[in-house]
Amino acid sequence: MKRNLNKILAFASISLLLASCSDDDQTGDSLINNSPVNATLMVDNNNIMVSENGSNLEYTITAQLDAPSNAQVVIDLAQTGGTANSDDIHIESPIIIPAGSTSGTALVEIIPTGNVEEDETFTITATDRGNLNLADFAFNGTITDDYVNNIISFEVDWSGEVAYTLPNNTQLIMDLCDIDFDFLIFDSAFNVVPLYDAATGSCPEAIGINSAVLADGTYYLAVDMWENVLSQYGANDTITINVTYSQHYENTSDGAFGAGGFVDESFTLADGSGTVPVATLEVVDGHMYTVTPL
Repeated sequence: MKRNLNKILAFASISLLLASCSDDDQTGDSLINNSPVNATLMVDNNNIMVSENGSNLEYTITAQLDAPSNAQVVIDLAQTGGTANSDDIHIESPIIIPAGSTSGTALVEIIPTGNVEEDETFTITATDRGNLNLADFAFNGTITDDYVNNIISFEVDWSGEVAYTLPNNTQLIMDLCDIDFDFLIFDSAFNVVPLYDAATGSCPEAIGINSAVLADGTYYLAVDMWENVLSQYGANDTITINVTYSQHYENTSDGAFGAGGFVDESFTLADGSGTVPVATLEVVDGHMYTVTPL
């Protein structure tokens, strides 16, 4: 009798263990809830109009679940419309919401490209990877001022003074701005480009080169000594000519980029006239300039 009672108790224990491990409550429904949760997305500012001159701009997209999910939720973001491209828009990552959490974020960055182009638009939408009811979402924007000024500015400066002792021992202070230098541009066949010549008699001379008129190609920049009234005194000191250049953003308050300069010492006070090429200028895509001193 005792042996039979032990068998009955052992069977009852096994039955209780099996019942406690079952996922079935005998109703036909699983006790594990795999129902999809609802998700909505929002951005800190939508239907935006932004100017990307000067600095990158970031916008945060936030996903909110109406209840914690039993598993990690991944929501992919992608540009699905508009004229902007990956050079202009960078999506940091998918939105990832860990299991048990209810929200997550991702950054969208707008990048200044420095290209000469029209205003651009973009639309960023979202998709989920399953087990999620995702509400419709679109992040829309227009990128304005997505270009730089296509004018490169040059300045040629030879200002200064030179002390020279005349044969009668009188000291003469010569103002180098009494020399008339011009700044000329030649095409690849060494023909003067007539639209661009800094020949005003000023010291320094300045010129702005606009690629809307100057076609893509290779050009030569030259310093031209038009007249040197100081050559009569017999001095032969080297004349230092500083050539500087810069290209500004369309909004000049944002500063300049591509600035540079070089020094030319091809002329002396004994020279009466002459033209010397000092650099090449490459124009590409109507706004990209490369200055190479010779």
